[in-house]
Amino acid sequence: MEQLKCPSCGSVDLKQVSFTEYQCAYCRTKFVSSLAPSGFVDVVLTLVPGNMDKTNVIKAIRSVTSLGLTEAKRAVDRPPAVIKQAVTQKEGDRIKGILEKAGAQVMLKPA
Repeated sequence: MEQLKCPSCGSVDLKQVSFTEYQCAYCRTKFVSSLAPSGFVDVVLTLVPGNMDKTNVIKAIRSVTSLGLTEAKRAVDRPPAVIKQAVTQKEGDRIKGILEKAGAQVMLKPA
């Protein structure tokens, strides 16, 4: 799979602004991904802040997936982790909202 890079500085430290738009964390350049979206997205857990109780994030993951306690805990302890693969954009946004409300940082990547 091709890795996204900033067209201005080449950094891979990117923040997803919308479904196909990204912003470079280094130089703040906004750009649209050249990767053609398939209409489906992967929900990726990118960060769980270390100073918070991870229990809420584990519960949120288990509520939107069929993962067991061990698998959900492993995903929280070792981000980035794909939580759901090839879901619709609408479903991805719903899952992202649930996980972010629990305190996690989540990114939707074109599947």
